[in-house]
Amino acid sequence: MTATALKALQTGDVKTASTLLRHHLAHNPADPNAWLPLAACHLASQPQRALLLVERTLAIEPASLPARQNAIALLRTSQDRTRLLRHLDHAIATSDTSDLRLLRAETNAANGNHDKAKHDYKTVLCERPHDATALANLSLVLLMSD
Repeated sequence: MTATALKALQTGDVKTASTLLRHHLAHNPADPNAWLPLAACHLASQPQRALLLVERTLAIEPASLPARQNAIALLRTSQDRTRLLRHLDHAIATSDTSDLRLLRAETNAANGNHDKAKHDYKTVLCERPHDATALANLSLVLLMSD
């Protein structure tokens, strides 16, 4: 089932893929391998629906890095920074990278959480001492918090 749906999705036949995936999920609602492709079917036309479907995947399989990355990517353009921070915290707990920490620092700074932003910028700079973005943003946060 999902192989046929994935092939349809890869060829751009979103309608067929969506129909096949919805039919499969009606009988197998706990299949995380079907929720994420269904989310992909909605990316262009309904990004909020896509995000809900990605989060459904995460409810079934919380450690799914592809689902977490998709949630973060969808939330980066939204105004829902609290939700973005929740996904970043989970992602960092699972797979701590400087890029995720940098994004979390930027999001915390935008939310006015300067102490958390400073901590993440400093962590990034310990790993990448010449990171110009982290250094410049840390300087701004230090100025803003005084």
